[in-house]
Amino acid sequence: MNVIKLLKQPFYALIAMGVAFLLFDLNYYFMTKLPGTRDFQCVLGAGFTPANIIFSVILSLMAGLLVVGMMENIKKRKASKLAGGASSVGVVAGAMTVFCTFCTLPVISVFGLSVSIAFFTTYEWYFKGLSLILMAVGLWLLDRQLVDECKVCKD
Repeated sequence: MNVIKLLKQPFYALIAMGVAFLLFDLNYYFMTKLPGTRDFQCVLGAGFTPANIIFSVILSLMAGLLVVGMMENIKKRKASKLAGGASSVGVVAGAMTVFCTFCTLPVISVFGLSVSIAFFTTYEWYFKGLSLILMAVGLWLLDRQLVDECKVCKD
């Protein structure tokens, strides 16, 4: 992948590492300080599990690659057609699965989103898989844009 080849340049490697660390730090804070579910109970820090740590590391590294690829694409094209839409949804969906959204975000229910919050808690693994798939699709589209094989960008 051409996105990974960009990491040979020290500037892009540092940017990717910085973004990955910042996103992982945010997820780490969510995992340790916000309630999670353990044995059908809301417990502070219950989301701090090895599976969530591995998921957060993968999601953070993919987000770092995405930022670097988008920076190169903007520098190369100076165009607004980017592949970041699917990936940004993937990052948000993934970040919402490392803590109990049903316990933590009750104020959102004022806006009528309480059903969707319960879905994040109940179907946590599906959302994690979906977020990784969306990130992979975004990186694939971005890679195609970097090698000028994107049919949408040529319009």
